[in-house]
Amino acid sequence: MDKIQFNKLEILKQLEYVNLNLKQGQTLRAIAENIGISKTTIRERLFKIGYTYNATNKLYEKINSEGIQIDHEEVKTQQEKAREVKNHIRDTTKKVSDIVVDRPDHRPIYSLPVKTNIKPQTQAFNIVMAKVLVKRLDYIGKAKGYSRNELINYICNMVIDDLEK
Repeated sequence: MDKIQFNKLEILKQLEYVNLNLKQGQTLRAIAENIGISKTTIRERLFKIGYTYNATNKLYEKINSEGIQIDHEEVKTQQEKAREVKNHIRDTTKKVSDIVVDRPDHRPIYSLPVKTNIKPQTQAFNIVMAKVLVKRLDYIGKAKGYSRNELINYICNMVIDDLEK
């Protein structure tokens, strides 16, 4: 690849090209000479997007905000775990929506109470939810005139009531 072709590549494609050649045993100096640019240019471009050379792995790897190199295998493992959790949530959500719950008070699980102006004592805390659930809550809330927090409080109340039985 010559300098013009290399410069036309997006920066992540440049990184991919450099790492591919490093994996094949070439040095950064040899890669730079083949392209027709200095190795400092390559190093600076990759550093600007947060990559430094890892001599152990002989690759350019991402560094985090503390300047610590990130182990790409660990990142892949974490991404795979995140995908598994996301898929589990998606699958569980589908299954829950298909379940018919036998409730002692014979009220359907999806019925909402009449909205009142009574404001219970509250305490704020962070909650992380799958985006699809947030979108569904917002859609239902908008259609029924409830805020996301009111729906979450109602759902939590129902679950806690059922668990306490």
